[in-house]
Amino acid sequence: MTNSNQTPHAPKSGARKFVWLGGAIIVACLLWTAGWFYAAGQMQTHLPALLQLAARNGVVTDCGNADVRGYPFRIGLFCDQTRIEIPSRQITVTSSAFRSAAQIYRPGHVISEIDGPLTVTDAGGVSAKLDWQALQTSSVVGLNGLDRASLNGRLLSMGLDSPDLPSRLALTADSFEFHVRQRDEDADIAGSASQVSARFGPEVDVRSLSYDLTLVGGAAWLAGQGNEPDSLRGSTVQIRDATLNLSDSSALTVNGQVDVGADGLLSGSLKVTIKGMAEISRVVAVFASDLADQADALAPVLNALDSETGDNAITLPLTLSRGQASMGFIPLGRIPAL
Repeated sequence: MTNSNQTPHAPKSGARKFVWLGGAIIVACLLWTAGWFYAAGQMQTHLPALLQLAARNGVVTDCGNADVRGYPFRIGLFCDQTRIEIPSRQITVTSSAFRSAAQIYRPGHVISEIDGPLTVTDAGGVSAKLDWQALQTSSVVGLNGLDRASLNGRLLSMGLDSPDLPSRLALTADSFEFHVRQRDEDADIAGSASQVSARFGPEVDVRSLSYDLTLVGGAAWLAGQGNEPDSLRGSTVQIRDATLNLSDSSALTVNGQVDVGADGLLSGSLKVTIKGMAEISRVVAVFASDLADQADALAPVLNALDSETGDNAITLPLTLSRGQASMGFIPLGRIPAL
């Protein structure tokens, strides 16, 4: 009798537990939904204030048809078009759609995608247009501003027109990447590109290029402090490695330190290693035929200046003094101010 009286209560107790569990899940979902839409509303409400803050810092930004999306587990800003202006330098940048997303539990890590084309113009007549098949960025923002960021893309094409260039510069690359991070008080910057083709009159094909450098004091620059974000004037750049690979038998490598004066003129001492002089001269001739003629005529002297003999490359000292470039006692010309 005892067992028969207690048996009916067991399924009722189990069903009650499922009802409570289901109710708890529904309440949690409702709270999550309310929290997400509240956060999205706050983002949308405060976006104009953030853009005004950027404008006060010298960067005017516009996000066409701004919308916050990503429910339920992500949140991000979407723009049909983007426009950035730097009035102090009279620079304007426009691009197509912009999409971003961050995990709710890690809002400081933002993944973004940008659709091409992107155009850049300034008051000096410089005009650049870039396009790509895919472009994605990843940025991590902390209490000290931008902690690190990366950019990766495929099938880049670029056209550049400038009054300072005798003809249009066209460039393509199969893939490219860029990375920057804070390291103590400095900023480390690295990047690469593969299968690069440049047309500046004749066409030049480059197997790959890469660079690895440090912007001394750049952590403040990433945090939006110190120099204007668009200016490197007054900075020091340490180049650990910058390499241009033309083929297995030809490459150009540069390392050393460059100081950028307050007037934008460069000073510093660099070491240039040339492997395959003939092919390098051919590339230089495309951009500066007078320098290529000097290199051919002074080849014996350049070999004599080689500071690291015994290999199949020539290592030469490159000196920059307030924009004047020289290699040993050979003047190379003047580099325009940044």
